[in-house]
Amino acid sequence: MKEVLYIYCRVSTVGQQEKGTSLKEQERFGIELAKSKGMDYEVFNEGSMSGSDKKDKDGDWVDSLANRPVLTNLMNLVREGQVKYVYSEITDRLSRSNKSFTNISVDFARHNVTLFTKTGTFEVGKSPTDKLLLSLLGIFAEYDNELRTQRLKTGRFIKAKQGFWMLGKPIFGYKLGKNKKLVIDKDQSKWVEKMYKWYDEGMSLPSIKKKLDGKVETNRGNVIWTHGSISKLLSNTHHKGFYTYLGVQIPCPKIVDLELWERVNKKINNKERRQKYTNKKRYDFTLSPILECGNCGSSILGQSQRSKGEEFRFSYCCSSRDKSYKKGGTKGDWKRGKYCPNTVSIECQRTEDVVWETLSEILKVSRIEKESFKGLRLSTKKTTTSKKEIELDKLRVVHSNLHSTIRRIEEGIEDQRIDKLSNPTKAKSIDNFIKKLEKSKEETLLKIQETENRMSELEDDSLWIDWVKDYQDKIKNLDKMSRKEKNEEIRRYVKKILVTFNEETRTHTLKLRLKLPLVGDYFKYTDKKKSPKEYKIHEGSYEKELEYSEQGK
Repeated sequence: MKEVLYIYCRVSTVGQQEKGTSLKEQERFGIELAKSKGMDYEVFNEGSMSGSDKKDKDGDWVDSLANRPVLTNLMNLVREGQVKYVYSEITDRLSRSNKSFTNISVDFARHNVTLFTKTGTFEVGKSPTDKLLLSLLGIFAEYDNELRTQRLKTGRFIKAKQGFWMLGKPIFGYKLGKNKKLVIDKDQSKWVEKMYKWYDEGMSLPSIKKKLDGKVETNRGNVIWTHGSISKLLSNTHHKGFYTYLGVQIPCPKIVDLELWERVNKKINNKERRQKYTNKKRYDFTLSPILECGNCGSSILGQSQRSKGEEFRFSYCCSSRDKSYKKGGTKGDWKRGKYCPNTVSIECQRTEDVVWETLSEILKVSRIEKESFKGLRLSTKKTTTSKKEIELDKLRVVHSNLHSTIRRIEEGIEDQRIDKLSNPTKAKSIDNFIKKLEKSKEETLLKIQETENRMSELEDDSLWIDWVKDYQDKIKNLDKMSRKEKNEEIRRYVKKILVTFNEETRTHTLKLRLKLPLVGDYFKYTDKKKSPKEYKIHEGSYEKELEYSEQGK
């Protein structure tokens, strides 16, 4: 039976692979060598793959064999003792990393593998001299690779100084001209200017995000922006006329005035410092995640307001109440159809007190029924309520944000359809953008459903398990709780609170939707003579409606 020569082929770039000469030459020479020695052969073709693509913490080149499956397979055969002869055109085809090459050499020596190259033969397992020479070749290969990388960086640096863009896809606001240099993108640059102007005028990142979502595509083709992407965009020095490459400033076309850029970034840096050193909130709007506008379905958000010389006033208000804006055009004024009449805010503490008073009365009246529910529902479930509550809090915030995203996408679709009517020449590009918006809406709706499913699972379990531990004690001490404890209890029992405004009476109605049917629930004995007595649970209602009025009115 003939010996087998294992021919390993690799090129460093796709260009070499496409030309076809290097890989074919390596294979051809290996086959000719096998025939000249009377051997059979097997070709292991890695194709285009870099010999060493990164450095470790010591500054040495690292060759990730995980990204080179063909060589990994060949070395496994070496370790199994199946391979005795290997051909590689030059040693750095195996690896340019000294560490990786040393490991390969050790495996060759341990299993008596003879390595053939175009320049010589190395019997690593038999000749100490060959082993030394092979190690030196590995060192030279790594040195040569570092020189090549340094030359590549130098070439890129020279081109960058000449104005050529060398950093991949241009950032938002720019595009590549025919000469591969940065030029201003007329469409995107308009939004860049608006973002700087908005932030300079005091608009927050969430407010800017709302103006962009569903109307402007990010550089990655998304129709939904993030606070981080907006903050990063506002911090890019490109927009004021330069960027840094390899430690040197490279000039580029500027989009915004230097003074504007400096003002915006001073505000950003001051805000980051305040957030870093000041974690104290003015008010914890605890009920916001479960509050919903009964007029338009939007989320209810917390807001802080203060007039000159007065204390802060904390209130809850509909997030879409400011949507009654007018949009100019050739056809006259236009008013958004989703305008919400719930324009009057409700004071935070008063609202929380009213909800708590209502809930505590429900719990006090229903304590016997809750004891019965407790025994019937719990069985042997064991879990940590506090962990579930933490996850629920996070999911409620996510749920609220997702609904806000849906509203902005719908508004974006509406705006695009209006633009299409006034700009028929852009109909095709507008239709493509609407398709992206609709796809994003579908994905967001799916996320909402998944979030609601998970919330239901957690709410059903954690609610009853918590009652097992301390329901009786809580009933006795409901009114002794702190505001924070009361709000946590409200969140534990109440799934949603609808806040509806009546324009005629100028008053609000609060509708509590509980997680369990506690309103008016009762039980009835079916056989008092038995021990224990038999009874039947009659569930109550999930909802309780109450009129809301500001204290003192």
